[in-house]
Amino acid sequence: MTTDPAATGPDTVIDTDGHAHRAYRVTGDELVLVRPDGYVAARRPADDLAAVLALVATNGL
Repeated sequence: MTTDPAATGPDTVIDTDGHAHRAYRVTGDELVLVRPDGYVAARRPADDLAAVLALVATNGL
């Protein structure tokens, strides 16, 4: 999810008003993995996508 309206991609979600960023208290470039029940499963620096993907793979999220 990004606040950048110029971002593109098939899985890009644009949060132009910053609602999700405020709700999950995202600061700067950060990855937040949110489970379907709304629980935050992980927070990582934006450049640590591999760790988030590994968490998804091992936990079936």
